[in-house]
Amino acid sequence: MTSRDTLLRNWTTTETKHTIPKGMTAATISRLHMVADCFRDAAYIYLHSILARITQDIIIIIEPPSPSTRPPWNNLISLPKAAAVQRLLQRIHTCSIDDNCEYSALTFPLFIAGCESETQSDRSLVFQVLTTLEVNFGIRNVQRVKELLGILWRGGKSHWLDVLEELQWDLILA
Repeated sequence: MTSRDTLLRNWTTTETKHTIPKGMTAATISRLHMVADCFRDAAYIYLHSILARITQDIIIIIEPPSPSTRPPWNNLISLPKAAAVQRLLQRIHTCSIDDNCEYSALTFPLFIAGCESETQSDRSLVFQVLTTLEVNFGIRNVQRVKELLGILWRGGKSHWLDVLEELQWDLILA
């Protein structure tokens, strides 16, 4: 686990030299870096989310949870889930999401951040940007993502994988 955390923590968009196609502008590269950084934050969020689901039943059996109980994996992941969600949403908030094709890749990061967001303002931002992606790129899965997030946000503390299973939905976010 710690090696995954180390890889995520130390990775940067400028770590590897890439061959840049002719005609690619600095603005395009900047947008691609932003999307890549969003995916790194999304990886942290996903890691926390999956570990929470896997250990949920084990924790309940071994020791009933209390408000002060820290998840056992927290010491293995250097970036807390809430910090990863806020970093991702801050990137989205400060960037003007438009019809540049690089932004079409943001469906998964927005989905996982939306699943784990807790405030109305964060959820509104996720919903607004997903709608922008849907309008600008015609990505039909975005409609399903928004439906699922609506169900999650109305339903309380269910895990998104449990809701998908209950609905018998397959959600492809690539």
